[in-house]
Amino acid sequence: MCFSQFELELESRSKFLTDTSIRLYTCSLFDDVALNRIREKEGISGKFNFVLVSKTLHHLRTDECVEEHECQEDEECCKYGLNEEYVFAKLLSLGERVIIYEPIKTDGDLDKTRGRGGNFTKKELLQVFKYLSENEKYKVRFIRPQIFDLDKTTLYRVESMLRQVDILCFYVEKNSNKS
Repeated sequence: MCFSQFELELESRSKFLTDTSIRLYTCSLFDDVALNRIREKEGISGKFNFVLVSKTLHHLRTDECVEEHECQEDEECCKYGLNEEYVFAKLLSLGERVIIYEPIKTDGDLDKTRGRGGNFTKKELLQVFKYLSENEKYKVRFIRPQIFDLDKTTLYRVESMLRQVDILCFYVEKNSNKS
């Protein structure tokens, strides 16, 4: 009964409630053919409202090893870098908002393939957030573990936050004030 009262109150107070349907698809974010099939199936001609990148950002690394060592042929010892400019431009070409749910380095990453994968270290994530905070064309908001907007003046909060958690949730969208 409490839920019903809550539901009625929420519905009566909200002007923004609409019927919503969410469907999950699995495909490469960089496979234009598959994405175009999904858009066609959903009747979408442009961008999605949002794109959820769940435990995947660390797989969008480049093909260049950033470790200082002699790379083995299978590249299992390698760690590729991340081209933030390319990745976020591509993700935002797919959706108006990109929601990212990303683990922080723990004991291992079972889906590591060659130099891709391997959860981000705190240092790597700081580099990503430094790039995003210094680039005025992006609006970034942390959702988990704390809610705050990221910019040059709040970047200091990220380092202490990274020491306390093992997963982050944040979103990125184009800053409507900047082009």
